Formats: sequence, C-alpha cells, structure tokens
Amino acid sequence: MAERFLTVELRVVGVGRVDVAAARRERYPRPAALPEVEPGSLDEDLARRDFTVNTLAVGLAGPVREGLLGHPAALEDLRDRRIRVLQAASFRHAPTRLLRGVTLEVGLGGRRVPATERLAGEAIAEGRLEQISGPRVWPEIDAALTAGARVARTLDRWRGLGLFEALLPPPPAIGETLARVRSALALAERLVAAGGRLEAGGATAVTLAALAWDWSGASTARWLD
Repeated sequence: MAERFLTVELRVVGVGRVDVAAARRERYPRPAALPEVEPGSLDEDLARRDFTVNTLAVGLAGPVREGLLGHPAALEDLRDRRIRVLQAASFRHAPTRLLRGVTLEVGLGGRRVPATERLAGEAIAEGRLEQISGPRVWPEIDAALTAGARVARTLDRWRGLGLFEALLPPPPAIGETLARVRSALALAERLVAAGGRLEAGGATAVTLAALAWDWSGASTARWLD
C-alpha cells in the first residue's frame, strides 16, 4: 500500500495485479516533483488525469451507478483517436507523460492534437524529462519497448519529438554507458544461445543496448549476415 498516494496494489488469483486508488486531488510543489496528494471528489480525481481519454470512468454505486463519466471531450477524442492533455502545464508537472503520451498514441493508432504536440515540444526543449529520476522514467520506457509490433512506431515518434536526446546520457558519460549496454547485450546473447529466457525488464535492457550498439563493428558483422 502506498499511503502517500492513497493507492493499494492487490494480487487477484486468475487476474494478476489490480491497482486500486481513492478519489484524490493533487498539487505539484514544483515542476517534475512528485505530487502532494489528498482525498478529493470524483470530479477532482478525473480532472487531475493526464489525457482526456484517460478520464473515462464507469460509476459503480450511488447516483452515478453504471453511468459514463469523464471529460466532455473524452468520448469524442477516443472515437477519433486524439491525444489531448487536460492542462497546459501537464508535461511540466509530470514529464513522464511525454513518454506515456507516445505509448498511448501508438497504442490507439491515433495522433496528438496540435496544441498537445506543441506543449510536448516545449517541455522537451526545456529539459523537463531530465529532471526526473531513473526509477520514475524506467516503467514508461519498459512499457514502450515491450509493446511488440508497436515498438518501431514508438521509436520513430521518440525520434521525431527529440526524446532520444532527452533520454540518452550526456557526452561525458556515453563511453561508460556504451560499455555497460554492450556487456548486457553480450550476456543476453549467451543466455539465449544456451536456451535461457529473459527475465522481466530484460527485453527492454536488450532493446536499449541494441539502440546504442555500434553495428558497423566487425564483431557484430555476423549478426547482419
């Protein structure tokens, strides 16, 4: 249970992980900081969401039982596969939404509305993604790079938005990083060759390693034959 965020994680037999959260409102003490959360109304909870299509909810009890709730544009945006942020400061408050928005866009086979595209570009140019820690950004990367056939389009959108530059380390650290990902790729190759399997997160690590690998080197020429 994460009391700070009023959430609890359940493990249900035959279903798996189920995340349960109380209705809450939140405020960000500064850009890219974790939010300060407190109990709130359902309307306040829906208003704090990232994108309009993620505000849709079905009432389970009381006067809203079985009713469809959400932002006024949510249903139309879902039908037309449009990705639209709720607030102008959305990407500044929570920069992980830059990655989550691409994952959602690719998953729906949709597109961002021009205003959301502009706000994302401004947040990336301001270096907002670089203000958050690795543990916060890794789940978004893992979700994006383990999405099967959608990975190629995701990477293409990352490139178009300039997310690669935001995610990769600065030049002084690139040598050390390349050495580590090359080692990871080599270990993964030996594991698969021995009939093993990649554990959770392994596929993402290998994907990132492959992106950073120098494919022109003679040591990898046999992989391209």
